[in-house]
Amino acid sequence: MSGLGAGSAHAFGDGTPDTDPPAEEVACDGLTGRAWGLCVAYCEAQDCPGSDHPSCEVLREKLLGIFGTDVFPCDGTGGGGGGGIG
Repeated sequence: MSGLGAGSAHAFGDGTPDTDPPAEEVACDGLTGRAWGLCVAYCEAQDCPGSDHPSCEVLREKLLGIFGTDVFPCDGTGGGGGGGIG
């Protein structure tokens, strides 16, 4: 018997605050290395823009420490890009 539950068919996009599955988001396209990893965690996996979740603040602090900015490409743009790194 499969370990997948009956509700797994709804996993595509469900469970993320913006309902867009990370695989379909483009805010971090064009970034590489640490910038890409932090961006994916912030913009796509956790959907941090507009969130006050503590992990989002940690990601902003990491970005500031590495790149001198705490603005991600998805900040203030509705997820469409245009932020401080990249």
